[in-house]
Amino acid sequence: MKLNIGCGNNYLKEYINIDSNKDSLADKIMPAQALDIKSQAADEIKALHLIEHLGFFKSKYFLSEAYRVLKPNGVLTLETPHIEKSFENFLKGNRSERESVLGWIYGSESEGMRHVYCFPIELIKEMAADAGFEIIKTEEFNYHPNRPAVRFTMKKIADLDYKNFMAEFRRSLTGKDIVVFKDEYAMSENENILKAIERHIAGGDYDMILKLSMNNAVIAREFFKFAVKENKSLKCFNEDNFRKVLLKIKKTAACRANYVQ
Repeated sequence: MKLNIGCGNNYLKEYINIDSNKDSLADKIMPAQALDIKSQAADEIKALHLIEHLGFFKSKYFLSEAYRVLKPNGVLTLETPHIEKSFENFLKGNRSERESVLGWIYGSESEGMRHVYCFPIELIKEMAADAGFEIIKTEEFNYHPNRPAVRFTMKKIADLDYKNFMAEFRRSLTGKDIVVFKDEYAMSENENILKAIERHIAGGDYDMILKLSMNNAVIAREFFKFAVKENKSLKCFNEDNFRKVLLKIKKTAACRANYVQ
């Protein structure tokens, strides 16, 4: 199965075309950051000029979703404005050229065409690695005159069980009020906790994950609920231990609430 996510009017044959806009040419309507696609079902994903419309946090969740739905060694092609080159073109261009560059950076004022966030190359590389991808090719080109773009071809690194687990966990959070993309402060706090959880999963330090409930009891509680339900390898969390964990988290949340008051 091959997916073309954020297709808009760019309909690709032999792909399942996906977009969140009902007026697009999509075969299926769904958000890129919460795909209704089974895990490890896709061989390839194209995301051509998508992430600049999503913003920073939705793009992080999209990359996580791409990792989740791709088969091991599956390929993701990501294309987006080359923001560094765009700045260079703006500084050296005449008035007309600068106007064209600004339209490329900010997008069109037409519905659904605005750009929320433009990503420097170093940030895309960092986010791709965090999601579990290896970039195997980077191409720079002009999408149109004065509109430089960059295309990354990356593959899902196989055998990263903790990355698979975290991608599944993130997906479990997206249908809940825990993930509020409109609240940048809350999303930033959640990301810090999720990064810490992933780090301690990789090291097998589940006691430290429990201690993270001091920072965010909701995320910690959801983690242990998900771990017990979905991941049989976390054998230390049987029913009795699970109840103890939840009780500790509830007490932590209550103490924190009293302290704040």
